[in-house]
Order: sequence, then C-alpha cells, then structure tokens
Amino acid sequence: MLAQIREEGLLVRMVVHPDACPVCKQFTDKVYFPDEAPSLPIQGCLRGSCRCRYGAFDPDGPSLEELLRLGIAAAKNGQKEEAQEYLFTLLRADWYHEQGWLWLSAVVDTAEERLECLQQVLVINPDNQVAQRGVELLQAKLNRGVESEGDAGEP
Repeated sequence: MLAQIREEGLLVRMVVHPDACPVCKQFTDKVYFPDEAPSLPIQGCLRGSCRCRYGAFDPDGPSLEELLRLGIAAAKNGQKEEAQEYLFTLLRADWYHEQGWLWLSAVVDTAEERLECLQQVLVINPDNQVAQRGVELLQAKLNRGVESEGDAGEP
C-alpha cells in the first residue's frame, strides 16, 4: 500500500483501529510524506497484533466527511457505481470508517460482498446492531442459496 501511495504522489494518513492501544492512538489521523511514514506494525504497540494501516491522503481532494456525504447521496439516488467510487475512496483513506462500510454494503453487487462489508463493520464495532442484523439475514439467505439483486437501499 505504501508503495502504491508513493507512486500516486499522495500523502500517507495513519489509520488507527478504534480500539487501538494508547501507543497507536498517538498516530490517529497523522499525515506523512511516504518516505517519512512510521513502519508498521507501530513500534511499542501494546496489542498482540498491531491493527494500524496506511491510508491514502490527497490534500487537494474532498474530506472524509465529504466523501461519505457524496457516497450516501449517490446511494440514495440509485447511482450505485458513483456511490461505490466515493465510498471506496473513503475506505482507502480510512479502512476503519464504520459508516463507510455500512453504506458500501448497500451498493455492492452481491450478497457475498454485502456480507463482507457488514462483517468489516462488526470488526470495527461488534455492537453495531444494523450490521449484526444484516449479517444474520444475509447468512440465512446465502445458506438457502438465494440471492436477490435489488436497488441500492439504505443500511
């Protein structure tokens, strides 16, 4: 990921898991030139396995909030491909963006993809009831071997 960010001429944004240790929390939303970004895993991480990631950051691009807003608006207007583009850009910058994953689940093409998105929401926040219910329903649907293709809906 770091090499790709470097090749694209973007900056590196440190993406820290919401349940990160205090050492890693110090890196939340810090931005670096690719050659100056700290190595992963973060040295001194108190978790058995550091969950920090690199995110792509374009200082001239829209903010994370704006990408989410645009993605939601496109999803609500039935513009699935446009919504996907905004939400993928958001998640590339912040892998742990709970609402980004939730909304992406509403605009991906298959039940398997929806399930993957909702499972990622639960990695970020195991208490998210919308994702819990969605996983339950999708697993039941997949176990029955049924998948219906519907319009983009709201999570």
